[in-house]
Amino acid sequence: MHNKPASRRGLPDICFFQVQPFQISCRQQAVISNRFDERKADMPRARKGAARHRAKKRILKAVKGYRGAAGRHYRQAKETLVRATVNAYKDRKRRKRDFRGLWIIRLSAACRQRGLRYSQFINGCKKAGIGLNRKMLSEIAIADPAGFDAIVEAVQSSAA
Repeated sequence: MHNKPASRRGLPDICFFQVQPFQISCRQQAVISNRFDERKADMPRARKGAARHRAKKRILKAVKGYRGAAGRHYRQAKETLVRATVNAYKDRKRRKRDFRGLWIIRLSAACRQRGLRYSQFINGCKKAGIGLNRKMLSEIAIADPAGFDAIVEAVQSSAA
């Protein structure tokens, strides 16, 4: 506020602090804010009654059939549902991996019966321009062995 030292302004040297205008204590600030809140509080406090009830019903309906508290108590049900949805997402991805592995095992067995390794068979399919995927090839190997023999012949002729 003042750039001059206290002694040059005509004040004694003991008075070295500067008084700031409108400086109030924390307690006074709290009283002022409470008065403001009292004027604001014309309406009752909004509670999430219906929305919370709907959310609880939705979660408890989703965990219907779960064992013990996981199917009855809201807090346990909520945690269980989170874990269940995470595992469901993860296992949807895993199912695709498992089926691909199954098709490869089936194809490998069918190829070995005909004197060919799986890797050679897939490489030959690419060279021969056979655009069937592993799922279709494994189904042909199981349901139509004669048709699979024809595919193996085409693969062997393209490899040679």
